[in-house]
Order: sequence, then structure tokens, then C-alpha cells
Amino acid sequence: MNSNSKNSSRPPSSAGYKKQPAFSKKANGKKGGQRGHKGSTLQQVATPDEVVRCVPEKCSCGHVFSQSELILSEKRQVFDLPQPKLRVTEYQVHQANCPVCGKTNKGVVPGNIKAPVQYGHGVKAYITMLNVHYNLPYKKNTVIVQGFIWLSG
Repeated sequence: MNSNSKNSSRPPSSAGYKKQPAFSKKANGKKGGQRGHKGSTLQQVATPDEVVRCVPEKCSCGHVFSQSELILSEKRQVFDLPQPKLRVTEYQVHQANCPVCGKTNKGVVPGNIKAPVQYGHGVKAYITMLNVHYNLPYKKNTVIVQGFIWLSG
């Protein structure tokens, strides 16, 4: 009789050290797409964000090709995420002296800007997401953000 802890009242500790297979191998189906299944693939877009021309430099005989001799033979497209880059906004505060009364007037910075250099709302939200959702410690998050600053500079 094939009784074990899953199909009887036996405790799991009585199973011994033999590991059960993770999945049953009863199915006899083939791997991959099945016969009659309509497949699909990633489609090229009409207007890519960037076009890189791959042109031959010169023939093995030494002939250098002109633009009129080149014919487009194929197109390949790569879909990828852009490299993250910090966007730095500088607020320049100007002042002027009034020629009538002599009073000095100074421009006003938005209220959320409290220091000469600080992180914006987007960076703070990103650090919070890494810390709360992905459980990365705060020190590691600041290293990641400093890396973005280094890459951006």
C-alpha cells in the first residue's frame, strides 16, 4: 500500500528522508507550443525611438561605399528599458534693489525646497519603495541613489 503523510493520517515525520518529486510526471504531453495553438511574437514598431545604421565600411578589395550604393536589407529592433538618470533642477534666487524706495526684494523658492541640495519627491518615493516593498536597508538605498548621481554626472 502506498500510504504517506499526504494521503493518510501518518505524520510528515514518518516519511523518512526520501524526498518526494515536486511535480507528478503522469502527463505525457509534449513541452512547448501544442499543435493547433496560434503562436504570436513581438512585433516591430513603425517609429522607433532611435535608429542605428549598420553600414559596411569598405569592401575587402578596398572600395569605399557611397550613400547611393547602400540598400536597406533588414531591420532588427530591441525593446529595452532606458538607463535611469537623475534630473537635477536648479532654482536660482535673484534679488533687486528698488530704485524708488531702496528696498531689497528677493525671489521666493517653492516651499518644499528647504536646503541648498536635497532629494526630490521621486527619489524619496523610490527609496521608500526599495525599503518597504523590496526590504532593502536605507544605507543600501542611499548607495543606489548615489550611484545614479554618479552615472548622471
